[in-house]
Amino acid sequence: MKYIVYFICITILLFSCSYKNELHKAESIRNTIDYSEGFLICESKINEVLNIYKSASQKNRHSWNGGYSQQCNYIRYLYFIHNFFTWEQFIQKELDVYEQWFSENPNDKNHLFYYGLLLLVTEREKGKEVLSEIYNPMFEYTFEASADITEIKNFFSGLLLDRLPKEKFEGTVYEEFFDYSLEEIVGIIIE
Repeated sequence: MKYIVYFICITILLFSCSYKNELHKAESIRNTIDYSEGFLICESKINEVLNIYKSASQKNRHSWNGGYSQQCNYIRYLYFIHNFFTWEQFIQKELDVYEQWFSENPNDKNHLFYYGLLLLVTEREKGKEVLSEIYNPMFEYTFEASADITEIKNFFSGLLLDRLPKEKFEGTVYEEFFDYSLEEIVGIIIE
């Protein structure tokens, strides 16, 4: 019996080290890429990095920091810093990561807000369903610039669901967002 326990412990340890080694390998490759050369020249290395992150996330399916967050952050870096993707490609690449995450972690609520935002761009009704799970119409806002993430998520969920009266937010830090487009809001929040 004790040999079975040892075997299980060693297997878990090796499995854990495997995905961490992959993440380290991806970072090493990233450090060799000269992004100023343009996407076409860097494409094979970029895809290699993204594939390594994806492989790590498949090995560590229940940890957002086991490859999922690295994929999203790298996609954002490539879009916002280097403009390597179109808006549509960027949204789809991010959405693919979130869909993979939620296929493995359907009860997670922590990343639901960002998933809902991305869905609003591609599948408006489904995005509204997701944001409805987050939005609390009874939420008490502090109206401070240093509001916590729960307040920010609730505000933007309500705003994008068209459930907030603009008058309630006049003269607050939130007022200007009523005039922003969906793309502007997603860009601000995701960046």
